[in-house]
Amino acid sequence: MKASIPISIVAVLTVGAPARAEESLGMRYVHMGWGWEAPTLGEVAFLAPAQILLALDVWQTLDIARHPKESRETNPWMGPHPSERRVLLVGLGTVAATTGIWVALPPKVRWIVPVALGSVEVAAVTHNFQMGAKLGF
Repeated sequence: MKASIPISIVAVLTVGAPARAEESLGMRYVHMGWGWEAPTLGEVAFLAPAQILLALDVWQTLDIARHPKESRETNPWMGPHPSERRVLLVGLGTVAATTGIWVALPPKVRWIVPVALGSVEVAAVTHNFQMGAKLGF
C-alpha cells in the first residue's frame, strides 16, 4: 500500500501537466509581456528623476526638522516636527520600497512607479519651497 502512494502522486502530476510548456498559464503571461525581466538602462534613466526629487524632498525636510519653530512638516508619516533620524529613516525606507516595487514589477507596468513617485514628489518639493524650506549645506 505504501509503494502505491508515491506512484499515484507521480501519475497525477504527470497527467495534470500540460503537454507543452507554451500551454501553461505562466508562459501565456510571459508571451503577453507580463513576464519579469531585469530593468533596462532606459527604465533606470526614467526612474532617476523621481528618485532625485525624493532626495530633494528629504533634504528639504531635514531643513524643516532643523528649524522646528519656523516650519512644520505636513507629511503625516513624519509628524509636524520630525527628528533628523526619522526624516532619514522614512526617506531611505521610501527609496528602498519604491525601488523594490519598481524592480519587482514586469516591464509592461514598471513605468507606473516613476510617474506616481515623480508626481507626488514634484508636489512635495514645490510645496516645501513655497513654505520656505531651503537646501542648506
